[in-house]
Amino acid sequence: METIVELFTGFLDSGKTTLIREALHSPDFLDYNQTLLIVCEEGDEEYDEAWLKKNGIIKYVVDEEEKINEFFLEGLELNYRPDHVMIEWNGTWDVNRLLEMKLPPGWGIGAVLSTVDAQTAEMYLLNMRNLFLAPLLSSDLVIVNRTMEHTDRAKIRRSIKVMNPRAQIVFEDESGEPIETTEEDLPFDLKAPVIEIDEIDYGIWYLDAMEHPEHYKNKKLKFLAQVYRGRKLGSGLLCRGVL
Repeated sequence: METIVELFTGFLDSGKTTLIREALHSPDFLDYNQTLLIVCEEGDEEYDEAWLKKNGIIKYVVDEEEKINEFFLEGLELNYRPDHVMIEWNGTWDVNRLLEMKLPPGWGIGAVLSTVDAQTAEMYLLNMRNLFLAPLLSSDLVIVNRTMEHTDRAKIRRSIKVMNPRAQIVFEDESGEPIETTEEDLPFDLKAPVIEIDEIDYGIWYLDAMEHPEHYKNKKLKFLAQVYRGRKLGSGLLCRGVL
């Protein structure tokens, strides 16, 4: 049996607990027989203990980083036999320690999801940049919540992308609804004679091109790409493509 591990990272009060609660109430949760919730940081938001118990979810609180090691995880596996593990990681702990740790047989990290509070992000980037970005370095998905009209989304996106180019970044407003990407959010200039796409911004460009092809109609773009030449083509001949 394969045990899916979902790791949630981010600073205290950035919305990790809220995200986990939403995940527990999603239809996908019905696919699991036994969920183990390891909580390494408790903030203002709390879990409904009665609801967890009613739904057979085992909550295990860990208050010291040193307690989490290979033997500890093996003990949890032997005691509970979960097929689903959710870890709410402490934002000040070294997440690489867990990612590099030997997990129990059958356990595999399926996703690393991170949360950022947009209302404090710029302050953290200015005063404690490395500590703030550390929990996001291995993230597959970064959710920037509580975004307001004055939030500098482009700055936050660039700061995360420079450190973790593969991360998908989603902005949500104060009600938790996703915010659609605008021209102002894009990390390149659509009005430039030649739109230059850096490697770390390729994913952003690709998604925007799929959703808004009109942004690039009759425009010149410059980006690093691979070109395939079929064996039947003669030397010096390349396929031409049109964006």
